[in-house]
Amino acid sequence: MSKEEWKEFVAYVAGFYGNLSNYHSFGNNKFVPNLTPEKFKAILHSHPSISRPENFLKHYLDKLLPQLEREIFSLEKPYTQINFPDEGGVTAYFSRNINKEDLAAI
Repeated sequence: MSKEEWKEFVAYVAGFYGNLSNYHSFGNNKFVPNLTPEKFKAILHSHPSISRPENFLKHYLDKLLPQLEREIFSLEKPYTQINFPDEGGVTAYFSRNINKEDLAAI
């Protein structure tokens, strides 16, 4: 990886931790790494201890990353913003079929 790719990775990770997700805390709009999924994965797999038998990092990366790649990189609806699903957004706070009327009733 290049120095620039590493900087892009660090910028994404800093933004992710700063917002506690990959959505900006203002406006709830999504941001994605400025890297290809392949480069992103390669950086994650470059951890020095990944090949140690007692380290579970590789196991978890191999298991979880394929399940998360769409949520990390997709800039298509519904993954572009946090909102009610019936309004074109995605949420992990409520069920996938909740709407404003349901929330008001709750």
